[in-house]
Amino acid sequence: MFLCLFLLTYSIWYIHTWASPIPAADDTTIFEAGFDRPWPDWHWLWWLHNEHRLPVPKLLQFFTYRWTGDVRSGMYLQALMYAITALGCVWTSRRVRGHSRPWDCFFPLVWQQTGNAENLLMGFQIGIALPTACIVGALALIGFSSSRLRPGTAILSGAAILCLPLCGGIGVLSAPFLAISAVWIAWRALRQGDTADRVGARILLTLAISTALCCVAYVWGFRKPPGAEYSAGPLDLVRTTLGFMSLAFGPAYASWWPISGVVLACVIPAALYFAGRQIVSTRARDPRMSVTAAVLLAGLFLAVSTAYGRPAGERMIMANRYIPLPVPFFCALFFCSLMVAGERIRELVPMALCLAMLAATPASQRVGLEYGNERQLQSERVYAAVNSGHSAETMIMAYSNEFLAGTPDVAADLMRTWWRRGLPPFDRTVPPDHVNFEFPMLRARLTNLQAGVKPQTRWIDGRPVLLLAPESRLWFAPDEQANEIRGEFGVPDLLVEHGLTPGISLWIERQLEEGSVTRIFERRLDPLRETSQRGLLEFRVPFPPGGGGSLVLGTECPAQTADQRQYGWTMLRAVEIH
Repeated sequence: MFLCLFLLTYSIWYIHTWASPIPAADDTTIFEAGFDRPWPDWHWLWWLHNEHRLPVPKLLQFFTYRWTGDVRSGMYLQALMYAITALGCVWTSRRVRGHSRPWDCFFPLVWQQTGNAENLLMGFQIGIALPTACIVGALALIGFSSSRLRPGTAILSGAAILCLPLCGGIGVLSAPFLAISAVWIAWRALRQGDTADRVGARILLTLAISTALCCVAYVWGFRKPPGAEYSAGPLDLVRTTLGFMSLAFGPAYASWWPISGVVLACVIPAALYFAGRQIVSTRARDPRMSVTAAVLLAGLFLAVSTAYGRPAGERMIMANRYIPLPVPFFCALFFCSLMVAGERIRELVPMALCLAMLAATPASQRVGLEYGNERQLQSERVYAAVNSGHSAETMIMAYSNEFLAGTPDVAADLMRTWWRRGLPPFDRTVPPDHVNFEFPMLRARLTNLQAGVKPQTRWIDGRPVLLLAPESRLWFAPDEQANEIRGEFGVPDLLVEHGLTPGISLWIERQLEEGSVTRIFERRLDPLRETSQRGLLEFRVPFPPGGGGSLVLGTECPAQTADQRQYGWTMLRAVEIH
């Protein structure tokens, strides 16, 4: 227990030190739910995230964020979940043998390792912490909490099983095994138990059937994610399965491969053999073996399914975010050895698991610190871009490259929301007035916009471009010292490639406060006739400083008919005033 509490304290310190307050990657999904609603939309809760439906983890993350206003709240909740799970496993081990042994420290070491940094530093990964905790919770409650199936035990264990298909693909792949085990245990209690057992059996049976219905609902309307690549052959499947299982011992699996794979290739069949033999010999009279075998089979099926859906390839590179997924299998293996093996050898498997985890802990610690340091540097680079007061484009690209794997269109929408609400990374400074997250290609201060068709933002080659329909007008407010407006303009490449553009015209006028209007620039482009006018062309237009007023940039189309004019779009990029 002391080790669990110590590692919980360390995990909290680790998150506090290294976690970024700026939402990264999947943590941004909570902003899709909306902040003006007291309850998130069911469509958002049930919507597929890759292969996963995650209503319960999304609810937990949504409300922890609403209550705290800090995206790191989900990370702290994860650390607490792993600590409670480790404590539950220590308690279960003590209950099986009647006392604790030093190698029970396997549980806090494997559950609370900081090699699991990819999950600990992302609140969205509650979707991994919760189902693994539910699997082990059901194992402990049904198999080891009591020899009787009391209503309280049935409610808690049944709820843990029911939660699984509501926690993504991890849960829906594991739920059938535990539900079948629960039905078997409930059926035995109905036939052989007392009145309280029969009440508990009915509760557990109801929740197990509800679990089956949730699994059916999960696959209803399921579709393969775009771009998903599945395993190509049996050898790749076996190799990736063994690599996935070795992840339970942390990032050290990579340096131990293929030795770790060979060891597991011997251990896994042996564990399933002994568990199956015990079930056959007792005719499943022992509920502990029934649910333990269910967790073992669920863990193996999850490993094979993950290997099929996420093949690691020849280099055996797997995401460290999968580290907690095979851990329930080894917890069940730990308990199975205590029940199946003889007195002299029953502690050998727990000792071996503990020694393996102790050997892996230094590498796990090192990887966790390296990952945390990199996350902190990423956060500092985004804050530096925001604090510099440069253009919105610079800030968006910094955030996109550091935290969103190069998706600037998504980053632009998110940063606009955070800027309006003063959320990180805008909690330390306010960008200048000229910063425009709606139109990041406009680096000058936009005061008014008039367009018959709403302008569109597109990202081309990692840079933002504004698409303007004919007869659009943009008003800019230059500083008193400004004397030049510059940027790039042209015809969208798609319209040129298909021969649809009738040409465009771009003009700029200077409107002074005294009322005078002077057109200081005008140029027409016809890229179908003049190939030199294709792509983006630079314009630099000087004007006298001072005088106040505005600069107006307008677009026109020389076509006479409406059918032609609908293709008279203009694209703008990097418009700024100096």
